[in-house]
Amino acid sequence: MSKEKRLYLLALVPILFILIVLMIPKPNDNETITNPILNVSDNKKITVYVTGEVKNKGTYVMYEGKTIYDLLKKCGLTDYSDTGSLNYSQKLQNGYTYSISILSDAGKQVSIKVIEGTISNIEPYTKKININTATKEELMQLDKIGAERAAAIIEYRQTQKFKSIEDIKKVNGISEVIFDAIKDYINV
Repeated sequence: MSKEKRLYLLALVPILFILIVLMIPKPNDNETITNPILNVSDNKKITVYVTGEVKNKGTYVMYEGKTIYDLLKKCGLTDYSDTGSLNYSQKLQNGYTYSISILSDAGKQVSIKVIEGTISNIEPYTKKININTATKEELMQLDKIGAERAAAIIEYRQTQKFKSIEDIKKVNGISEVIFDAIKDYINV
């Protein structure tokens, strides 16, 4: 290669570098720049408890700064969950209980109730629920039992009574996992 061609190529390198730098997108003036990469170890963990009209009631470990929206994505809403008056951007608080309300009969939506307290003090069930006589609302107090599963339990027992707590697994929608979650809180 001739000396003239090498000088030409060497002159092109800085020009290419400048062109590449100019092609990198710049943020708009009104755009907020955030740190896109955070190590999990940079975030503090918090613990919250979810109850009420959700698919999966229970204790959740979340990262500090997460919102009610993030929590609801994890626990899942039912068709009867109140969603109209929730503040999805509200930050979660460590040790709080979040109770998602059910739509009332009149269709009026009730807001989320935040209960201060510590997770160690939470006792979601104080007595056993008789699955042969419990109301829909009583059944819905059980972990993983929402409105649809409670209705299925009531429909099943209209044709035959439960003889043992294991019979609840015969109800459509009650898996072994759900049975394990509720077996200590039910009786016949």
